[in-house]
Amino acid sequence: MAYAVLLASVSDDQVTAYRERSPPLLAPNLSIRCSHVLTSWVQPTRLRDLLRQAIDGGQNLRSDLWHPLRSPVWHSSIAVAEIEPQLRQVWANLLAEHGPSDPNDWYVIEISKVLQVFGHAFVSHTGIVSFLEPPTDHERAEKVIIPAVDRAQATSFT
Repeated sequence: MAYAVLLASVSDDQVTAYRERSPPLLAPNLSIRCSHVLTSWVQPTRLRDLLRQAIDGGQNLRSDLWHPLRSPVWHSSIAVAEIEPQLRQVWANLLAEHGPSDPNDWYVIEISKVLQVFGHAFVSHTGIVSFLEPPTDHERAEKVIIPAVDRAQATSFT
């Protein structure tokens, strides 16, 4: 089963405060949802590896957060500053090599969302938090906490 991922641009200070148990909810500057499929089915390998690092890499956000596949993670603004230029360059090289992409292609749309939120975080000097959506079964879903407001959906995932 493929999960959706919430990626959100959040200041390092806000994450530090959240790790110390205050505030109870993160308020991102920008958030996107993308498919977790990007971490496994994308070619070439270099792009897939960078997407995997961007989506699933980073530090555990907080020890009490849980998900059956992986805990929520955070890239600091310093990590974003390392990942974003590499991701952007690999994408630009692919476009240069293969020509313009079809803007309606599902992979192009999903990858563009990741590029958008990382680009925003890069220029804003913020970090990125990453949460997998809750599983579909109620028993495990009620244990998953997503302490962020999805700006794209204007809803809380807590």
